[in-house]
Amino acid sequence: MSDNKVPSEDDISLSSLRLFLAAVLLAIFKLLSLSKFVVKKRWGLLLTGMLAGGLVGFLYHKSASGNYKITTVLAYSEFNKRVFSEVVADLETLIITDSRPTLAAKLKIPYEEAVNISKIEGQGFVEESMLKDTSSAMLFKVVVGLKKPVDVDTLQGALVNYLNDLPYVKLLKAAKTKVYEDRLVFLNAQLGKLDTLKDEYVRYLTNFKSPTTFYNNAFDPAAIYRQSYFLDSVKGAINLALVTDTHLVSTVSPFKPTENPEAISRAVSIIGFVLLGVLIAFICALLGELNKRLNGA
Repeated sequence: MSDNKVPSEDDISLSSLRLFLAAVLLAIFKLLSLSKFVVKKRWGLLLTGMLAGGLVGFLYHKSASGNYKITTVLAYSEFNKRVFSEVVADLETLIITDSRPTLAAKLKIPYEEAVNISKIEGQGFVEESMLKDTSSAMLFKVVVGLKKPVDVDTLQGALVNYLNDLPYVKLLKAAKTKVYEDRLVFLNAQLGKLDTLKDEYVRYLTNFKSPTTFYNNAFDPAAIYRQSYFLDSVKGAINLALVTDTHLVSTVSPFKPTENPEAISRAVSIIGFVLLGVLIAFICALLGELNKRLNGA
């Protein structure tokens, strides 16, 4: 009686793998053969795809080449970088959604200038991302893309005014201004009293008569002038704060116009779209040929 040899699981797996690899290789050879046939028979479609891709690449480069990048550095006295990141992101959303009239209204610029803006992006002073910038410097950057170079002074002022005219910022600015003005009223009253005291002291010296009795707690006139100088210094600091501290955002480095646009080269644009056009045409031709063979089978 002869022994029947039962194949092991390893032998079955190896055999299945060989069959699978053979099927894959056969499919690849058939695809290459079909591709060769498609290139010979449908070369006109491939040529059309190549020409169409080149034309699209040229037009894309022409429309996208005018991206002039300008950057400004701004300083802030309240809030944090996350707040300004969200505010600038809101402006970028208006550009993405092509809401140019709203953008023009918010920045208070002409509609034509709003159309010329291709992007608005906030960046940290140290790190590119404002959210990742953990530096203590109360500074951030705003990068603006323009389709064509223009006078950037108007845009600079519009951006800073927009940030300073936000509703909550205006309330905060009004509150701080009121506090500073109340302090000035108090200081002016105190300085007026000191001026009166100085006038009385000068009048006293004019009519001075040598006393017959000596007092240890004699009046010190220098203290009046020291206090008057101190209060006057505080008044000057508050006047300066009224000009600077009541503005949430101020310009550190204004926009500088860029002479050369930031864009990919014409050759890269055309070659990229030519390859894409040929690929799309080849896929269309290949699918058409497969459909023809399947229907004819």
